[in-house]
Amino acid sequence: MRPTAPDPSDTDAWHAYLAEGNAKQARKRVAADVLLPDGSRSLVTSSSGGS
Repeated sequence: MRPTAPDPSDTDAWHAYLAEGNAKQARKRVAADVLLPDGSRSLVTSSSGGS
């Protein structure tokens, strides 16, 4: 069973609830120098290769 979210007016409980979700959420990050649409609803990325 999924726990219910606290009332957003209880700011301490609400922030703790959001922090727990953020800690468990997977993240995908992309870095590119240029993003170009290729016409097929995709993006072509260009990167200089540096860190």
